[in-house]
Amino acid sequence: MTGQLQGTLFGRPVELNATGRELLLQVANLKSAWRLGRCATMSMLPLLRLLKRHGIVLRVCIGSRLTVKVLPRPSFALRVLAPALHFNSTGE
Repeated sequence: MTGQLQGTLFGRPVELNATGRELLLQVANLKSAWRLGRCATMSMLPLLRLLKRHGIVLRVCIGSRLTVKVLPRPSFALRVLAPALHFNSTGE
């Protein structure tokens, strides 16, 4: 899959870029990322599990400088901030 979507997620502007089996979700700043994370963590788990099962790499780009890996294995900082994202080895 390849393409780009722009819109809002939980009322925050986002951009989603897809290249092959990689997705990059871009948010404007750390404040937007924090609010999205608080709103989306539990409601997004089924989608994240599906993406993981299909081998999709997901990263979140915050502003223009910070990129955080979400899938297939969340970065350490992300696991500390959002423990629900710590999937076990079966992806459940």
